[in-house]
Amino acid sequence: MIATVVNHKGGVGKTSLTVNLATALGNQGKTVLVVDNDPQSNASGILLADPNPKTTLYELLDPDSDKRVPLDNFIYHTKSRNVSILPNTDATSGLEIPLAGHYPESQNYLRDAIREYAEKNYDFTLIDCQPTLGLFVANAMITADAVIVPVDAGSSYSIDNLAVVMEMIDAVKESSNPDIKFFRMVINRVDKRTTVCQVLMNEIRQRFGKEQVFDTEIPVNTAIQQAEYAKDTIFRWDKHSTAAKAYRKLAKEVIAILNGV
Repeated sequence: MIATVVNHKGGVGKTSLTVNLATALGNQGKTVLVVDNDPQSNASGILLADPNPKTTLYELLDPDSDKRVPLDNFIYHTKSRNVSILPNTDATSGLEIPLAGHYPESQNYLRDAIREYAEKNYDFTLIDCQPTLGLFVANAMITADAVIVPVDAGSSYSIDNLAVVMEMIDAVKESSNPDIKFFRMVINRVDKRTTVCQVLMNEIRQRFGKEQVFDTEIPVNTAIQQAEYAKDTIFRWDKHSTAAKAYRKLAKEVIAILNGV
């Protein structure tokens, strides 16, 4: 499975979801590739064992780069078991205009570069995206066969933003990638003690359907913020935390869905 983790609203926990779900899947014996598709490169900062990679997504997407370089040269080991990463750099943000100049071919650059390789070498590929719906995110959606959307249970704006994301998914399926098999939301930062959270969770499931929402919810947990500050996964920071338990459960749910359970 190649899944794009996306939401054009910032601060909803996309990178946290990507790196911690990847680590949870890896801990359960699955091989995982994380593609850091966000020029902020936070996933790279958390996962990379070597903080200074020689090659990144920049060279892979640059219209002027040599496309004959083997993809193995762009893949690095991480601090998480069974997890590799294709890292990014902030310089990639400067490729938006050059890529736009090569549109529509440029919307397929990521798919052409990694899809066959990822399907052959990994059980799961998770693509972490920036909080926009531009050309980088279009590349990710065209590459994927699944879309995972984190939703902030503490923000009433989350539901409004979901409609925009779903419109883009439908547009990509219709025009470029009919292979997207499923779309599911992960309700994040859940605090069931608050009325707002309870109302939002119920509304999300009623409006979009229970089948489009993972059963597993990621709770509010200070250990997540602490791990992010330390540039680490929740499992290395506090493997006994409620958040770590939730990510283990989410990984099992993802595996079960793909096995048709």
